Amino acid sequence: MLVRPHGLGHNSRLFGARETMKSTFLSIVLGFAILSLTGCATTPPATGQTPGPEPQAEAGAPAETEQPAAATPEPAADGETPENRVVRRGRERWDRIASGEYDLAYEYLSPGYRDKTTRTEYIVRLAGQRVRWNDADFEKVECKPEICRATWTIHWIYHIPVKGAGVYNGEKPTVENWILADGEWYFVPSL
Repeated sequence: MLVRPHGLGHNSRLFGARETMKSTFLSIVLGFAILSLTGCATTPPATGQTPGPEPQAEAGAPAETEQPAAATPEPAADGETPENRVVRRGRERWDRIASGEYDLAYEYLSPGYRDKTTRTEYIVRLAGQRVRWNDADFEKVECKPEICRATWTIHWIYHIPVKGAGVYNGEKPTVENWILADGEWYFVPSL
């Protein structure tokens, strides 16, 4: 039973319009909330910041001790650097996802993730989302001997589940972790 708020009298069309607007607004807000919780990777700690020079110690302040440099990742047997290989494999993976070839994108997942998630589970998870990924732009990659962190800007489209609301195009920076296993680089999704 529909109960009219006090003061509306017999103007039920006004009440119905308000309820429809409220319902539409809540659907859109819920859609965006769900969208913000979906994704393939983690968000970088800060966006829009550009690295600058290291801050200098104030005069008279004790100098910081130098940390030993991290070991530089070795190029693969074919001469391709870890950074180039991760960018190449990341591009291949995002191309597969954008074209809906989720079964092929599965091959880029880490062996540990594939041990816990079947190909079918992965395909169903990606295919069942309202978000469709269009493209990914490479931003940067940083590697250590057996792990790399690649930053991408992901372009996506979200079909709003409200009649007449259309679609929302967006983009989001994301950081992916890649590990070296058995001589190959694999993407490690966040769980």
